Amino acid sequence: MKKKLSRLLCALLVMTMVLAMVPAVSAAEPTGTVDDPIIMYVGDNSSEYVTHTYGCTNTKHSAKLQFTEIFNGRETALSAQKYVSFDKATGTFKATTATYRSTYPNFGLVKVTVGCAGEGKTPHDDFKAETVYFQVYSVATGITLKTATGSTLSSLSLPVGEEQRIYYTMNPASANPDNVDAWFDNSNVKVLDDGWDEDANGTYFTVKATKGGVITTLNIELDGDTSHKPVTKEYSVLTGSAANLTLKTGSTVLAQSGDDGDSYIESSIGKTISITATADTVLGSVSDIEWDSSNPDCASFVGTPKNGRVDLKVTGAGTTKITATLGGKTATFEVRVLKDITSIAIHDTNGKTMDDQELTVGGDELTAKAVVYPTKYKESAKSAVWSIEDKDVLDFGKEYIKWVDPDTGKLTTETATFKAVGAGTTKVTVTLGKQTDSFRVTVKNAAKTINITRLVNISNLSATVRNGSETEIVSRMNANSKFSQSLAITDTGDTIFVPVRWVSAFKDSSKSATVYGQLLTTDGEYNFNYGKLSTQITLTATLTDDAAVTDIAITANKDNAIENDVIRLTATPTVEPSSAEVKYQWYVNGKAVSGATKATLSYTIPKSSSDSATLYKFVCEVTASYKGTSTTSESKAFTVTVSRDYTVSVTANKSKSSYTVGDKAEMKATLYYKGSAVSNSAFSWQLFDENDNALDSGIATISGNNASATVTTKAVKNAKGDKIVVRATVDYRGYSYSSSETITVNPAQAATVKQSVGSGAAIKSSSIISAVTKAAGSSAKVSYIVFGSERSCKLTKSSSSSSSIDDTKCYVSTTSGQKLSDVYVKTSASSASVTYTAYDADDYVLATGTVSFDTNDANDTISSSGASFKNAAAVDQIIEDYPDADYVKFDLPSAADGKLYYEFNTISDFTGEVKDSEKYYLNAGSKDLDAEDVYFLPVYGAKGKVTISYTAFSSSNSDLGSGKIALTIKSKTASSKFTDVTAKNVGSWAADSIDFCADNDLVNGKSTYSFAPSDNLTRGQLVAILYRAAGAPSVSGISNPFTDVKSSAYYYNAVLWAYKNGVVTGTSADKFSPDANVTREQIAAILYRYMGSPAATGSLTGYADRAKISSWATTAMQWAIGKGYITGIGTKLDPAGKATRAQVAVMMHRFLTK
Repeated sequence: MKKKLSRLLCALLVMTMVLAMVPAVSAAEPTGTVDDPIIMYVGDNSSEYVTHTYGCTNTKHSAKLQFTEIFNGRETALSAQKYVSFDKATGTFKATTATYRSTYPNFGLVKVTVGCAGEGKTPHDDFKAETVYFQVYSVATGITLKTATGSTLSSLSLPVGEEQRIYYTMNPASANPDNVDAWFDNSNVKVLDDGWDEDANGTYFTVKATKGGVITTLNIELDGDTSHKPVTKEYSVLTGSAANLTLKTGSTVLAQSGDDGDSYIESSIGKTISITATADTVLGSVSDIEWDSSNPDCASFVGTPKNGRVDLKVTGAGTTKITATLGGKTATFEVRVLKDITSIAIHDTNGKTMDDQELTVGGDELTAKAVVYPTKYKESAKSAVWSIEDKDVLDFGKEYIKWVDPDTGKLTTETATFKAVGAGTTKVTVTLGKQTDSFRVTVKNAAKTINITRLVNISNLSATVRNGSETEIVSRMNANSKFSQSLAITDTGDTIFVPVRWVSAFKDSSKSATVYGQLLTTDGEYNFNYGKLSTQITLTATLTDDAAVTDIAITANKDNAIENDVIRLTATPTVEPSSAEVKYQWYVNGKAVSGATKATLSYTIPKSSSDSATLYKFVCEVTASYKGTSTTSESKAFTVTVSRDYTVSVTANKSKSSYTVGDKAEMKATLYYKGSAVSNSAFSWQLFDENDNALDSGIATISGNNASATVTTKAVKNAKGDKIVVRATVDYRGYSYSSSETITVNPAQAATVKQSVGSGAAIKSSSIISAVTKAAGSSAKVSYIVFGSERSCKLTKSSSSSSSIDDTKCYVSTTSGQKLSDVYVKTSASSASVTYTAYDADDYVLATGTVSFDTNDANDTISSSGASFKNAAAVDQIIEDYPDADYVKFDLPSAADGKLYYEFNTISDFTGEVKDSEKYYLNAGSKDLDAEDVYFLPVYGAKGKVTISYTAFSSSNSDLGSGKIALTIKSKTASSKFTDVTAKNVGSWAADSIDFCADNDLVNGKSTYSFAPSDNLTRGQLVAILYRAAGAPSVSGISNPFTDVKSSAYYYNAVLWAYKNGVVTGTSADKFSPDANVTREQIAAILYRYMGSPAATGSLTGYADRAKISSWATTAMQWAIGKGYITGIGTKLDPAGKATRAQVAVMMHRFLTK
């Protein structure tokens, strides 16, 4: 498609369109105004562009002309004709010179005022002078295409998906740059409509290729809409990948435009690196590349770049970024001269090695310096790269933060300063090449000061500790958290604990000692101001030789957590004597944890909605007893900091919390910081039971190491179900955060196994195993079955045994125990059942289920609504006959018996009909056709025994043999759904059909249990039945022609559909009469149209009232009689008779199954 490349002409077009909307005003030619000048080319006459003539028409009068040139809006009067000449005789102008100059802006206008001087001395006073504006161009002779850098293009190489500017100059320069057409021969390369403009490099148009590997032609046409012969030019075009600028040394690629800029080359001092650049021609000439070295002290360019080649001389240790730029593309790589650097160290301002530091939020900044060894390369230290692990704790100082790389967050410098921004611990690392050094920084919030006004019970302190030396007594006092704090009252009236440090002890006797201590002024989080109060305290300690806890060591899986994190702590006490009995009690923030009486504690940090604490103090109180009488207690604390800024969310993707064995639970984890998700978080996943024990892989496994994971359930410990804790952990900025979601897994629910046992039979072991495997998954391996409650039946250990099976483990395969296949069932009831639980070899529960029994023979019984092979236990019949079968192929049943469907839900909702060439698998995978989803639908009126033949095949496609599935179709005399359809009214001939229509969602009852079989059927009801049978297709866009069919009516969509498809007509042009009773001949006509008005083969001969059939219904009635959809009433058809709901149900049953 051609693209007109004209800014001026586009403006004129807009003006033309506006004028075109104004009546009686012509927009076919320029008006000659300053805004709409007459555009002419040298040698042209104005008459070629406008029909208007200028000047006085009196041949005896002389013209009076004034010429003015206009450039950049500035007018300059001319003393003579210029640019155009005027012909008085014709009243037209001729273009003589382009309104062009060499300075910008290049193009201007010429204004000509045409007056009349009259004749001789007699003026022509009543002639009004006319003013006309012209813009004159030279006739174009050629065009030159260029790159942004000015290089001339003889052909084009275009990248895919990127807009490229093609600059051009006109030949001559005074030719019209706006009267240019450009187009490509291939639609995959386009000239953009809005890609015309000019910039500092000149006038350009924009092109874009959407497909690579295209060879086409760019066509250029100049002055195409003038009276001159157009100038044309063609350029060869090749499209490829994105335009690239590539830098190499030898055959090694150093960098390429569009890459991440992280490539580098290692070098040594004194070496010269020769660089060669290549570029796609659309970018310009490689001779125009701009080269740069960010650190000339490390490496600088020598000589003059030539034809894209340049030499780089390495003169010092360190790093430098080498950048090449061409046509807007940049290629960058780094030169690293670091091989001779043996190490790097971080020093403080005193020149000493930097140790781990402690800072306070709001305090002074910390200064660190990178030092390089050997020191002769010390200048390279300015290339050192600093990084901070957690910038929520520490950031670069105010003098340096402006130099931080916004993409990496790192700072390149020799000396750096750091400021504390939040409580926590982080690591600072400096890197130069392969050498690194680091130190840790702990940041605390500025301590708050609390004023203490009174100490509580300071004179009556006492304690009981185990006897020992005075030094041991002091150590034991300080080790016990109960004695390491004292009560005090603040100036706000609050009661708090203040820290105590015991200093010395003096034994008064073998039974007591006086211990002296000091109240501390800070605990790290708060400062305590005691004013004039004495901070010296004294305590009387009772000494005992009874059992004592002399030390407690507490370890934990972490000391920094978030909500829903699990803290696992272990207390390891040292007791005297070592044979003493030990008891435990855990406290969290001063409150005893119920049931926490073991050496270990698993504690889940509460959500902030219930507890917003950021510090959790875990205390384990250990009590030692000796010989059952003497006891002493000691305690030890462990503190965990909780960040409320971070949270981890663990959820099930489908918002499910309950699963069954064999299910896969898809889990998702997200790390949030202050409510916003943190991207690219890598999680590890684990499974635990309710008691925080690692879950046995035989119960469930989890796979996934990022934000999503899959839990594969295999079994449960408890037949009532297990709770599984799914925990996701993320390591972020030096800390480990985790959270969990608890899912419930229940045993799989196996499909009921149906078995007809007659007077007695061995239980269907293969059917039970198959049902369990299908429910719990193909990987489930049943080891044994335990039967539960028996209902109206008795299970014995064998056909010859009278011993009840009870809760005996019945093994699938065994040489010594009870074998499942030997279990024998007896019942005299018409309906009986037994429940069971299936276990694997690890005694884990796989599934629960039920086996139902009846006293019928082995043929499974179905209704006229049909049944799936799963519900009819047809697959069980196949497996019993061919245990090694992998799949079967079915012979299609006789049309007189019925049809086989696949994945049948209703008569209007099924996947398709069964094909005798398809493979139907007995243990189907996700992509296989499942034999259990085959459905047999009997034809109307079919009764008794039906057999369906099949051929069984092994997994290697070997023919194992053929067999027959036996089904018995049982006819009803009363409805199973409606209480008013009985053998006493219409049930004997209509119950099967009424239930068929209800099962297939074709009809509804008048109420839940009432069908009203003798009520007449209305036209609206019949159309609604057919609409449902058709699958309730969309009626969008169909207009309603009937005034008596309201949009709120249940039959509204059905009437529109039937009317649109010619199934029904109205009772008049605008009436449908939906509540009118439908007649038998109307039903025939509607069904006939529904089927597309096929040829009629039936005969009406023999029906006494055939003459009463309406002419419009005769063919339809003949067709319906021939198909058996409608039958006579004795020797009559009763065409005008009203059809009852029961009669229509029978008609529809015949119609949809025959």
